[in-house]
Amino acid sequence: MANDRTQYFVGASYMKNEGIIKGVDFRRMGLRLRLDQRLADWAKFSAGLNYTNSFSNEKPNGNVFYSPINSVTITNNIYDITQRDGGGNLLAVEPTRVNPLTTVEAMQFTQAVNRTVTDFQLNLTPLNGLSVDWIVGVDNFSQLGKNYIPPYPYQATAGLPPERYPDGFAANANNNVTQLNTDLNIGYEKDLTKDLKITALAGLQYQFYQSDFTRASGLNTAPFIETVSGTSSTTVTAGYGLDRYNLSGVFGQLTFGYKNIAFLTGAVRRDRSSKFSNTETNQLYPKLSGSLVLSDLDFWKNSTLNDFWDGFKLRASFGEAGNLTGIGSYSRFWQFNPAPFLGRGTLVPGSTLANPSVRPERMSELEFGADLSFLKNRVGITFTGYNQQIKDLVVNRELAPSTGGTAIINNVGTMENKGIELGINVMAVKKKILMLTLG
Repeated sequence: MANDRTQYFVGASYMKNEGIIKGVDFRRMGLRLRLDQRLADWAKFSAGLNYTNSFSNEKPNGNVFYSPINSVTITNNIYDITQRDGGGNLLAVEPTRVNPLTTVEAMQFTQAVNRTVTDFQLNLTPLNGLSVDWIVGVDNFSQLGKNYIPPYPYQATAGLPPERYPDGFAANANNNVTQLNTDLNIGYEKDLTKDLKITALAGLQYQFYQSDFTRASGLNTAPFIETVSGTSSTTVTAGYGLDRYNLSGVFGQLTFGYKNIAFLTGAVRRDRSSKFSNTETNQLYPKLSGSLVLSDLDFWKNSTLNDFWDGFKLRASFGEAGNLTGIGSYSRFWQFNPAPFLGRGTLVPGSTLANPSVRPERMSELEFGADLSFLKNRVGITFTGYNQQIKDLVVNRELAPSTGGTAIINNVGTMENKGIELGINVMAVKKKILMLTLG
């Protein structure tokens, strides 16, 4: 819906899918809002919100002892998996195996997700040729998973080992994640002369990520209680994990264009990542590219080449980039893990040593090629050659225990990737279609 200065949109959705296994399903509800507001002839504001709620009933998969599809195929077919005792409980099948119907009827694996994605945009054109765009986006979601395996009524007969959780199992895990992105881009275009045009672009980017993960599990569940609180207190384990990092960068780019025939672009970018030390993270990455459309030159248009050869473009580029997320957020630190000792909490050093000197991997690539078209653009040929060099590869290097640890994150080695790509497009038939509409 809209008027001359305001546009808005509201939408809702609902979906439900049944799985191929009894008791397996997925449902999702969503709400979407969008507002575009013209503040002035040179200013526009827009904002959006997208909310999604989903819930799924699942079953274990990928493990031959629990997956209802896998386990039914490996269970000897001399057993009737549908047999029950006088109380209606399923009976055991072959020793040490779980009855596949127990997975379908009794095990509960659920996952609930709430996710909200919002964005804010401000677009300004205060001067002729000048544009300013500011974009902010936030992605926030929480994910809750629950597992429950009740005690097996046929444990005495089947003799299930501990890894099948014969006396029951319960667990829950919760993950809360927030991601923030913001971009500010400033562009300017100007005709220096009749034939020469300049385009400038500058901006900055910032990203922030955080997650908090908690989990708890326990064995030996009490009757009719399907949560961790119903398990034996001596078997309960819990854990917590967090992750925080941010990325930022500033860049500038300048492009010269001559008659839409020749283009030359130069750019430089400076990036940083909190995953690396301050002495290593700030890196400069240059870029240079150019192209020339030979088929748009006057001598080409006036020659007999134009009767057969429609387009001929040459291009080349060189650039560098870095892998700012190539290591974990805390991999450069020497990490300590909590451990009980004589009834007290202590810290045990990890086996991976600290390395504040680790730096981002650096990739440089040289690319060149040509784009050709023939026979009124019915045949197109694209050729590209490239050479990619990567240095300072980040690897988990193994160490001798005598060094005080067994591994360290380090920059070791280089890698090269080079090749040629050739593409051919052919339009065999090209016809006009006449359509007549009666009304």
